[in-house]
Amino acid sequence: MGAALRNKLSLTFMFLLVFNLQAQEILMDTTQPTKDSALTLSEEIVEDSFHPKDFKRAILWASTLPGAGQAYNEKYWKMPIVYGGLGGITYWLVSGIKDFRCYRGALRALNDDNPSNDLGCNGFTSSSALQLKRESSRRQIDYGALLLSLGYALQIMDAAVDARLSHFQVDDNLLLTWNPVVLPSPVGTPIVGLSVSLHLE
Repeated sequence: MGAALRNKLSLTFMFLLVFNLQAQEILMDTTQPTKDSALTLSEEIVEDSFHPKDFKRAILWASTLPGAGQAYNEKYWKMPIVYGGLGGITYWLVSGIKDFRCYRGALRALNDDNPSNDLGCNGFTSSSALQLKRESSRRQIDYGALLLSLGYALQIMDAAVDARLSHFQVDDNLLLTWNPVVLPSPVGTPIVGLSVSLHLE
């Protein structure tokens, strides 16, 4: 089985898995008992203003499609950052792959004892320069693959943390104050500092 077919099958499987999980969750939501229709005004305000996100779903969306976890968390401003970063790294990686193939082909043509094939690559025609550029392109491929993996993992972690912190509510009774202070010193010169206080009322 070819690599392209395996990739298509695995992508199809992931999409089916995502939609299956969503259908199961919707089914579970409809089987739960409904809440009493007599709500007070304060309960309606809390429910309208606070919609916690499920971090597992955010991880699933971000793993399936980069940036989808940020969209699920309604942090749309992060999506261009994700796509710009991953797109830039992908462009750098692909250019490294193209350069590597060019330098490798030029080295092979240089070593095949046919002078008509010695065209070089990107202006480099000597064997030592082509070998150095080939190794440089190989390092670029390695670093690009590493950066792409890290960027992909970072956007997944960002979506998970953002969804997890959506449960965190800042209460109006929290008060953080800071004031400059002058402290006495045993040496004789006073020490200037900053006092930070957190008040829970």
